Amino acid sequence: MENTDPLSRFTSLIVRLHHEEYLNQPTVPRLANGQNELGAALSYLTGRMPSDEAFSDIETREDYISVIQLGVEAEKFIEEVSPARAKDRNLSYFRAISNKLLNCAPNTAAQIFNSSNLSKEAVNRLEDVAANLSIFAEEKIIAEEEIEQVILMIDDLISLIRESKIDPRLVSALLKTLGILRMEMSRINVLGPEVIAKNIDILLGQGIRTIFAASDKERKNAIDLFTRFVGLAALTASLVESINKVYPAIEMGMRKLGWIPE
Repeated sequence: MENTDPLSRFTSLIVRLHHEEYLNQPTVPRLANGQNELGAALSYLTGRMPSDEAFSDIETREDYISVIQLGVEAEKFIEEVSPARAKDRNLSYFRAISNKLLNCAPNTAAQIFNSSNLSKEAVNRLEDVAANLSIFAEEKIIAEEEIEQVILMIDDLISLIRESKIDPRLVSALLKTLGILRMEMSRINVLGPEVIAKNIDILLGQGIRTIFAASDKERKNAIDLFTRFVGLAALTASLVESINKVYPAIEMGMRKLGWIPE
């Protein structure tokens, strides 16, 4: 299976911005000056499905922040794996573009990254750095069928929770977390696994709170639900190395408490 890394993912997004692949998309609105909104362009390019006919301001801000965080991870990657003699050059080529993104806001024009405002040479230099350092990539590109398997498990959990009789406030929180997981799993090969690992951790914590908030009558169902959360964590951990750090301690605690067999 092919490997990837944060720099390769970041570079791919910049190249697509440069080529203006967001043009004529109904979910990427035009600003008063006739150009397209950067935040919406990033939401489209990262594969977000809008909750309505267009991306909300919250969605575009979230995706802008996610791309900024991807840039942070990409810079760390350059610093960690670049040969000493090439590190400063690699960082300067990268920062020439990443700083441009940092100086923007989600409601500015996406065309600031097109060929009229960002030279082809600058983009080519970034692509060369990403290609040269890709030999150090350790993350796996996840196959679509494996992604679909996780999404189907999330969909089953969403249906189960909607039909449950647990506290409506807990239901709302669980559905929100599972919705985020579903979205981020669908674009894990674009933005990476960091948000997924974070929200698996959140989901397991919410599952524990559900158990302790359950009545005696509902406790068995709450434990069964949490066990399914652990199963989701185990499945995602089999695909994403960083999640391996999250779920084993929770599972061990469950066994010690007698919630699942030793």
